[in-house]
Amino acid sequence: MARGFSEREREYIRQRLLEKGREHFERLGVKRTNIADLAREAGIAKGSFYLFFQSKEDLFMSINEEYDRQLQQEVARTLEISQHPKETLRQTLLTILDMFNTDPMLRLAANKEEFESLSRKIPADQFRHHQESTTESLARLVEIWQAQGILRTYDPRIVVGVVKSLYYVVLHREFIGEDIFPQVVDLIINSLLDTIVIDKE
Repeated sequence: MARGFSEREREYIRQRLLEKGREHFERLGVKRTNIADLAREAGIAKGSFYLFFQSKEDLFMSINEEYDRQLQQEVARTLEISQHPKETLRQTLLTILDMFNTDPMLRLAANKEEFESLSRKIPADQFRHHQESTTESLARLVEIWQAQGILRTYDPRIVVGVVKSLYYVVLHREFIGEDIFPQVVDLIINSLLDTIVIDKE
């Protein structure tokens, strides 16, 4: 437990930093967000910020990880009640990709400059842990869907790798070409789902 804070205070401050961090990141981006401002709005001294997060990049990654968990839970619930898993997964993937244009946090994560800055400033082991954690949680979802007879029995890590590659497609949208980007994404998603989904319709 951090010195000077009770467990209850510590949890409150951490949640406050997550909340204010998201507001600042969405408005300013990671590079322009100021730790002193975050600390002040959370009611703590600037130095106390580091009792909760190693850096503003660490705070961003923590917010992003929670966002990922919530999104995965929502996808799992949606697929659980669906009678048409292939179309449900297709619409879900398209919706998530569209959110990279409309959701401020996802749009920030898909900004090539911000991504490169994050990958440089976050310790390599922490960045790798984040990537591995996301892969593991998604792989567990794939295993569940395979056990339910929704997906074919490909190595879950390979399935996750293909899905995660869509993020890098978004990062290089301009290189691919704005005029053909939607068709490229449609082709990738349709090819993936035709391969991995057990079509019972």
